Amino acid sequence: MTQTWLLAWGGGEFIILLEDVHHAEDVARITKDIIDSLSIPFKLNEANNTVQIGTSIGISLYPQHAKTDASLIDHADIGFQNRAELFIVV
Repeated sequence: MTQTWLLAWGGGEFIILLEDVHHAEDVARITKDIIDSLSIPFKLNEANNTVQIGTSIGISLYPQHAKTDASLIDHADIGFQNRAELFIVV
């Protein structure tokens, strides 16, 4: 049975661990689904204040990008930082 884990990493960062992913296209689809879901505006309170959030995601695949848990996290963090920089362009 394939499992998916969501781990709070700290400072508003999370790790999503997907088991038995064999194709980068599957990760790309899942990532797009996450970004699309998080970008849907939602009502914050009874006064109907609407909030919309955005996200940046770094991706790391085992064993293509790294073989240890720390290295996988570092690789994803570098991808996340590079992606976040794209949103800061003025």
